Amino acid sequence: MRDTLGTSFVEPADGLEEEAETSRFHAPETAAISEILSQLQRLEERDLRKVRDMIQLMFFE
Repeated sequence: MRDTLGTSFVEPADGLEEEAETSRFHAPETAAISEILSQLQRLEERDLRKVRDMIQLMFFE
C-alpha cells in the first residue's frame, strides 16, 4: 500500500498494533496489581496465623 506521498508501507495485521499499544500502556498497572495481590496474600496469611493462634489459645490451652 502507498500513502499520499507515494511511500510504500505495510499495514499491521488487524488488532496487532492496538494490542501492542494496550500492552505497553498497561505494563505499569499490571506490575502494580501484581504487587498489591502479593501484599494481600501476605496479609491474608498473617491473618490466618492470628486466627489459628487464637483458636489454639481458646481450645487447646
